[in-house]
Amino acid sequence: MKCKEHWYLISYDIREKRRLARVYRYLKRFAFMLQESVYLFAGDKAAWQTLKQQLLKRIKKSEDDVRVYKLDKDSCLHFFGSTPWPQGVYFAGYPRHTFTPLPEGNKDTVVIG
Repeated sequence: MKCKEHWYLISYDIREKRRLARVYRYLKRFAFMLQESVYLFAGDKAAWQTLKQQLLKRIKKSEDDVRVYKLDKDSCLHFFGSTPWPQGVYFAGYPRHTFTPLPEGNKDTVVIG
């Protein structure tokens, strides 16, 4: 990641299938998918402005919900259960992240501690 780039966590809830597909197709080209509606984007101010404008063109503001969180340099992503990449893989350019597998006995329980 270059000096002037920042990380953004983007999540969305799109109410209509066609708009949902447009947002999905756009984001998967420019951001890293963490979950079905959650993405991680890295970019400078100009790239962020472009992404924001393109997202605004693809949503209906009165119905859809897009949330963006700018991550600071000390942010850490915590994954519980499965991760978007194979276990043991660490991307040096991405924000700091940790992985905590779910207990083997009960896949519905997450132990945090």
